[in-house]
Amino acid sequence: VDSWLAARLSTMGVGERETISGRYSVAWLGAAPAGLEPPVVPWRLVDLLKGKSARMHSYDIAAARNQGGWSLTYEKTPEVPPEWYYERLGTAFILSTCPASCVMCSVRKLYADRMTPLPTVYRILEEFRLCGYTRVDYFGGEPTVRDDLAEIIYYATTLDCYSDIITNGIPLTSEVAAKIAKAGLSLCMVSLDAPDPEAHDTIRGVPGGYDMALAGLNAILEQPGVEVNIDTVILAQNYKIMHRQAELAARIGATHVNFSFCVCGPTAAPKPIWLTPEQLTALHPKALPKHREKGTRCA
Repeated sequence: VDSWLAARLSTMGVGERETISGRYSVAWLGAAPAGLEPPVVPWRLVDLLKGKSARMHSYDIAAARNQGGWSLTYEKTPEVPPEWYYERLGTAFILSTCPASCVMCSVRKLYADRMTPLPTVYRILEEFRLCGYTRVDYFGGEPTVRDDLAEIIYYATTLDCYSDIITNGIPLTSEVAAKIAKAGLSLCMVSLDAPDPEAHDTIRGVPGGYDMALAGLNAILEQPGVEVNIDTVILAQNYKIMHRQAELAARIGATHVNFSFCVCGPTAAPKPIWLTPEQLTALHPKALPKHREKGTRCA
């Protein structure tokens, strides 16, 4: 197909388009779960266009719904499109269910325990891949609540996509960690908002949440091939102790601590809970040097 495509492009004029139709009998690498119909995978043709003077113009993966039918139109370009060389990150909303009740989150209130059907998630991944996305973040809710999370990550892996999740660590048992790691998870970010139980559990609204998050961190850290980070939302409740997060990460073996400030909106805090200018002024001189010092020592 690659040789045929190169030869065909050599005869086309700039701006000329051509449509190719095809059918994949089975997209899943392995047996699909009972009752689920596998999606289609025309993305391999898109890969063949990369590095050539052509780009995808449009596509249709619903021509023969869930029967493997697809069509793709490509266009001859004057030169190799540069956008193929940029990594693209897509975020797939897979559920709103979550065992926590965080002070900075209104997802559950907005979506009321909504879960995206598995075939729809596959379709999202297909379209991401067609459009050049090679990295997928699974947004919730708590992604590890889904029993089929490993299947989702595995399908993304078959599409040559990098997968990452942000988890509060509560449902992240050793069994779950092993399944998602084996499926091809690349990065796991565990939310830990403070280096001590009292502050973390207050923010997350779960008694014992700190101990469960640490247990989840240790479970995923035991899995080979998965990078593990700590994710921390900086709030008025924890900004004074942020300088200790680096020590926590170094002690348990996490690669990075990712800090973020709270935003407001439908999928974030229901009302603004940003730090005041005075709190920000107190945070930076104390916390950032401590993290740089610890990072240099552990490098």
